[in-house]
Amino acid sequence: MSEQLTQQASTYRVTLENGMTLVGWPIRADHVVVQASGLTGPITVRIDGQDIEVTNVYESAGVEDFSMPVTALELPEGSIDVPGEIIPPHMAPQEQADDGSQTMGARTFFWCLVFPRMRGCR
Repeated sequence: MSEQLTQQASTYRVTLENGMTLVGWPIRADHVVVQASGLTGPITVRIDGQDIEVTNVYESAGVEDFSMPVTALELPEGSIDVPGEIIPPHMAPQEQADDGSQTMGARTFFWCLVFPRMRGCR
């Protein structure tokens, strides 16, 4: 796995309607992921001292070997300065041994496997 994908990610405060706070990790320039499920109501993410309202919520699609409940929170495009895609180190999938199979160069981003309806994956 490339170092960029698992680089040390900043964390952001995510506040739910009831005042509960969660830790969010940036995964793209317009998404933060939290280890939780069942999130509803107005949700905000604090970035650089500013509360930004979440525009969409996506629960994980149940990827094999990724059993923790995770939710992607969509923000307005460009809300976070993230080049490409990041996977927080504690969420990175386990390295797979090369089985010798060949692909035709097709690539599916990791987060599109976890959240197939997320912006940029549909």
